[in-house]
Amino acid sequence: MNACGALEVSVSLLTGTPLGRRVEEVLKRVSRNETAASKPDFEIGKFDCPVCAPVREFDAEEYFPGNKTLRLMNRDAQMAVVAARLAMEDAAIRSGEIYPSEDIALFGSTGTACMSVEEISRVIKYAANDDGSLSLERFGSIALRRVRPVLSFRILANMPICFVSIFENIRGPNAVYTPWEGQGAQAISAGLRAIRRGDVPCALVGGCDVKCRELSFVSLQQLGVFESWRQYGSGSIPGEGAAFLVLEEETAAAKRGKWPYALVRDHIIQSTSGMSQLEDIAYSIISQLKRPDAPLEVNPVRG
Repeated sequence: MNACGALEVSVSLLTGTPLGRRVEEVLKRVSRNETAASKPDFEIGKFDCPVCAPVREFDAEEYFPGNKTLRLMNRDAQMAVVAARLAMEDAAIRSGEIYPSEDIALFGSTGTACMSVEEISRVIKYAANDDGSLSLERFGSIALRRVRPVLSFRILANMPICFVSIFENIRGPNAVYTPWEGQGAQAISAGLRAIRRGDVPCALVGGCDVKCRELSFVSLQQLGVFESWRQYGSGSIPGEGAAFLVLEEETAAAKRGKWPYALVRDHIIQSTSGMSQLEDIAYSIISQLKRPDAPLEVNPVRG
C-alpha cells in the first residue's frame, strides 16, 4: 500500500468498559453524565484515591461456555479474549478461512499487577526474611514450591495477548507492549505499519488492563498517579476493560460486504511530557502527517 492508501478499521463491540459493553450504551451513559466510579472491595484507607471503575457483571464463560482454559487466566486475559472474539466476529473474519492464520498479525498492550493479593500472598509470605525483606534464596527454595503452577500463567504480563493468539488461532507477526499508558497506541501503530509494509493483509490490535485491585493501587500510589487526589480531592480513576480493533485494506473488507468504521490514510504517535501544551502537541502531530491525494472519506459508525 502507498502512504495514502486506506485501511479499514473494524471496531470491537467494547465488551468490557466500566460504562458498558456496547458503543451505544457507552455513548448514552456519557451523554447523561453518568459515572462508573464506586468504592473498591478492599480497604482503601492508605490510598489517596477512594474509588475505582470496575466492569460490572462480566463473565467470560458467557462467550466461551465450558472452556477450561479460562481457569488459567486472570481477569484481564479473560476480557482480552472476549473483546478480541467480538472484534473478529464484527469484521466477519475467522482465522484459516478468510485469511490463513499466518497472515493475521496480533499486537496488543497489557498492564501489570492484575492479580489479587490473595493469589500471591503465599509467595510474599515464604519469600520474606524475618525483617520482611525479600530473600531470593527463600523465594527459590521455599516460596515457589508452595504456589500452584497455574500462577505462572497469571503473573506474566504478556499472557493475555498469548491467550488471544490461542483462542483466535493467530500465528502471524506479533508483539506485546507493556506496561500501561501509551502502549495501546504502540500496538495499533504496529498493526498499521505491518499492513502498509505488506507483511500481512490483516491485523488484530488492542489491549486490556485491570486497575481495580490492591496491587494496582499500590503501584499507582507509588508512581504518584494519585497525587491530584491528595492535593485536590479529585483526579484520575483507576478502571478496567479491554478493546480490540481489526485492521485490513478497505477493498478486502468491501468484498465481504463489510463497511469500515473509519479509514486511516496516515497516522503518527508522539511522546509528550506533563509540561507539554495541548495546542503544541496537536500542531506538531498534524504538521507531520502526509497529505492525502484525495479528500478523506468519512463513514458513519454503524449501530
